[in-house]
Amino acid sequence: MVPSYAVILAGGKGERFWPLSTPERPKPFLKLFGERSLLQATGDRLLGIFPKEAIYVVVPPHLQSLVVEHLPWLSSSHIILEPEPKDTAFAVSYALRHLPEGVIAFFPADHYVGDESAFRQDVCLAVEAASELEGILTLGVSPTYPATGYGYLERGEEVRERVFKVARFLEKPDRESAERLYASGRFYWNAGIFLALRRVWLSEFARHAPLVLEGKGDKISLDYALMEKTDRAFMVPASFPWDDLGDWRALERYLKGDKENLELARHVGLDTRGAIIYAQGDELIVTLGLQDVVIVREGKITLIARKDRVEELKKLLATLRQVGV
Repeated sequence: MVPSYAVILAGGKGERFWPLSTPERPKPFLKLFGERSLLQATGDRLLGIFPKEAIYVVVPPHLQSLVVEHLPWLSSSHIILEPEPKDTAFAVSYALRHLPEGVIAFFPADHYVGDESAFRQDVCLAVEAASELEGILTLGVSPTYPATGYGYLERGEEVRERVFKVARFLEKPDRESAERLYASGRFYWNAGIFLALRRVWLSEFARHAPLVLEGKGDKISLDYALMEKTDRAFMVPASFPWDDLGDWRALERYLKGDKENLELARHVGLDTRGAIIYAQGDELIVTLGLQDVVIVREGKITLIARKDRVEELKKLLATLRQVGV
């Protein structure tokens, strides 16, 4: 039987959930759903599939202590410290140097999975297929709306039960293209979960991204460096609810329910609707006449933004750095 290993990619710049997330505490280490951080939830999920001796985490050196704190069961030798983080292609390539032969599966540390049992079944199917198909397996999520913030993959022919050839990868589309992809019924969101035999990984990197394999070049995602170029990609349609938790608005989809606002804080409001409000401890947020805003209080920083512009936080943080904040 081919051995299998799970690698959690747990870096990040801490921009999407700022000011709660920071470079010193990026999204995987946040407790957005209850008392477990996203990294802890990912670890728990994978322990239902892989033995703890087969689980690794890739992080930049400054996050090592946080990994130890959040995953105390993880062997220190299984924390792979990437000296110069340069996006997912380099993280995957670097991890491959430290792992033995077998099926090596890479998982984001900061995604939402709504059905743990279905997740286990899908990943086990993908592990089995990856051990036999000489290709890279990925999980595709059936889109629930024409998202422009996700990459897409097109389902090709079925090669075995619930396993399909990937006809092509498409990076984040514009609105018109996203609506067309959504309506076609052939396209799936790219969930960012990838599995392959180690030798297949190395072969595809050597063919399509040799400089990444050597640790050279500018930062680049695995999607751009490899997945858009390979002709050896296969997919398993995901049977679990999924979200990459791209920004503060993602919490609404799972926590708001039928209330007027998502209140993750002490909040007193009058004529306030469609707001996302977050603060820790005894901080009190008081609002009057607001609609469709995000309010986040963390330490000495308060963010107030229109909901439809929170995806621009990266630009805002660049402005803050320019003025020395």
